[in-house]
Amino acid sequence: MRERLGTISLALCVFFLPLGYDLVFWMVQELTGSYGLTIFLFYVLSAVFFGFYIYLHKKNPISHTKDKVKEKKDQIKSKFKKKEL
Repeated sequence: MRERLGTISLALCVFFLPLGYDLVFWMVQELTGSYGLTIFLFYVLSAVFFGFYIYLHKKNPISHTKDKVKEKKDQIKSKFKKKEL
């Protein structure tokens, strides 16, 4: 259940990014009367739901990023070692 809520939060996070949801964006802009405030609200909502996703899935974004960087670094090293042989 916890992971399902996390996935829903991630979907909502993506939804609130102001990247194509013109109708909702336009309605909020009409309510606020400010383009800048609307952009700010959408990014805040997106960050909140992304935070819920991280919390509910018990992910640590810093260690996850470190692991991915290390994995890519190892892949690059192995490719160069193959070329040297």
